[in-house]
Amino acid sequence: MKRLMLGSLLAFCLVVPMSASGDPPTSDKADGTVADLYPSELHINAISDADGSNARGHFYTRQSPNAPILDEVGDVTCLNVSGNRATVGGRIDRSKLPGFPGEGSGMLFLVVDNGEPGDMDAWLGSFTGLPPTVCPPPGTYAFPHDHGNFVVQDAP
Repeated sequence: MKRLMLGSLLAFCLVVPMSASGDPPTSDKADGTVADLYPSELHINAISDADGSNARGHFYTRQSPNAPILDEVGDVTCLNVSGNRATVGGRIDRSKLPGFPGEGSGMLFLVVDNGEPGDMDAWLGSFTGLPPTVCPPPGTYAFPHDHGNFVVQDAP
């Protein structure tokens, strides 16, 4: 009886899919947190429609308390994903660095997902005057970081 029930359950699982994990992704995304010994840290949680429209999410970047050069928090304004690379743009909503870059300024980040477990994922950031509304295609050079993981998803 137990074998019959186990066989029936196995057959049911083969016929009825348990999840839609085989479906292609419908959104572009870049998310994760990386840190290094510099020490700096970047956290991004960005998602958009497959064509890059309707970008949304948040980011923060900071350095250690011993070297507080960067400490910004903001909202994602654009996302452009190509393969394992993404350009993420954002508007700085809070900054602990007086004067520059000010709140309301923009930032662009290049993030690179070099696979699991993420030990050599990379990023590069730059300030922009205004928050970007359209992100440029992802570049080719970023600094590798030794802790954390980015996940970049490029929807067809």
